[in-house]
Amino acid sequence: MHLQVNAALRRPGMFGGEAALYVLLDALAYADGLDADWRRELADLRERWMFLPTGALGTAKLVLPESPRPDDAMASLYAEFAHRVGWLDVDRRLTRAEHGALLSRLPEWCAADRTVSDAEGTFGPPSVVFGGGNPRWPMTLVYASRPDRPLVCMHHWNEIVGPELRTVYPEPVLLAAHVGGRPFDTAFLRTPEGRRRRPEEPDDADEPLHAAP
Repeated sequence: MHLQVNAALRRPGMFGGEAALYVLLDALAYADGLDADWRRELADLRERWMFLPTGALGTAKLVLPESPRPDDAMASLYAEFAHRVGWLDVDRRLTRAEHGALLSRLPEWCAADRTVSDAEGTFGPPSVVFGGGNPRWPMTLVYASRPDRPLVCMHHWNEIVGPELRTVYPEPVLLAAHVGGRPFDTAFLRTPEGRRRRPEEPDDADEPLHAAP
């Protein structure tokens, strides 16, 4: 089941989206004796407004365009738990120094528009990629260090336009990065292009609360 969870995180659209990913994680948590930890994780996600009544996908849609559906960004929110409990398989694990340098540089780096090539050229190859196999399609680059260090996820967007299946950009552009473990208001760092393509203001049902309950 660990293999299934990793496959679903990498290609959530092919595995049935958020509902299927949730069921897989729920089942694996039960099988590994981590059911209580998984429940605490969901409660924490809700408290941080990273899991709305419309799920983690609802959170992703507050930051990213709804088309194409940001399944890769949704998966990255669930990946935080998978990383902490040792389920997430990665191709590269950042050293403490590399991870610290990434966190320090990220706010300034996201102040300009970036591409996938820019991210890999600056921070090296990602630990894992969530999204389709086509290099022109949307994807989330995930940078991971030790399980006690937060994931850094970079959400890149592109869209197919016209009958010839051309994309808006030659390669996906960064719209936002997010750092795991933070509340909604501080987790996401938007680029200029991300602010330009941000969806319309959400309705009251899905808007993060800024006042005490």
